Amino acid sequence: MQKKVGFLKQVIARLGLAKRVWAVHAHANGKPEAEKLPVVDAVVARAFTEPEGLLRLAAPYFRPGGRVVAMLGRSDRVLLEKAAAATGYQLTSLRAFTLPRSGDPRAIARFERST
Repeated sequence: MQKKVGFLKQVIARLGLAKRVWAVHAHANGKPEAEKLPVVDAVVARAFTEPEGLLRLAAPYFRPGGRVVAMLGRSDRVLLEKAAAATGYQLTSLRAFTLPRSGDPRAIARFERST
């Protein structure tokens, strides 16, 4: 995991985004202040739990009007819309694709807080 975060830090620096974007390796427990993590405009996460669990966990980490961008193993729109509705979000974007070598399905989903 540290290699991935190191790579992201290099990309952020090269693109001149260091004042607005940062990458951290942290174990999220839903308490950003106790974890010394700032509250941000967007949370980006790889799939590590079901969508509803991810959305519930992400909520404390971003400001009102923020969004969650998640890499998922599948792109079942109905399942994602149900998870979003159950947690006060809206599914605003879903892009499905397959990995080049394995052909495994993946998706990138963007969720925003409902107002």
